[in-house]
Amino acid sequence: MSVRKNGKVVANRILNDVLFCHTNPAATSKYMLQLMSCGSKLKLEYPVSVRESQRSSGLWIGPAAGNTAARRSAGASPMNLLSNDLQLRVRELYYRPSSQPGLMEITAKPQQFIKVISKMDSAAMYLDGDYSVIPVGLADELNFEKSNESLQLLGKPNVLCY
Repeated sequence: MSVRKNGKVVANRILNDVLFCHTNPAATSKYMLQLMSCGSKLKLEYPVSVRESQRSSGLWIGPAAGNTAARRSAGASPMNLLSNDLQLRVRELYYRPSSQPGLMEITAKPQQFIKVISKMDSAAMYLDGDYSVIPVGLADELNFEKSNESLQLLGKPNVLCY
């Protein structure tokens, strides 16, 4: 997976996942979430115009290879290791009892990307764990998309990750 912040690539080879959230774990993460098309016509699970403002504990975003522990514990669906899709899973979405839960899980096809706009002064992206931390501020735009660089995955590729 590739990650851009305000149009600039900050990581082009994410193997597992990215956690996007407030820098204070007790604070609510606020952001705008949107599934975007790279231009080709696709039959989509969600229309490209899906855009939603959310409050939650944060977001897990990653490729099939990172389809284990973190996203799965947040309730994400299993992905086939051969998949070129990206998956976003919302952590502990906050919503009013009178409304329906919003987008909890999004699958982005290779011709799509996920756009997140921060509504927080103090947020961060944690890339493949806690070793690489990218600060994120108010109105920063983050794009998550299929990388143009590949990684060789060792293991049984025809098995779903559980």
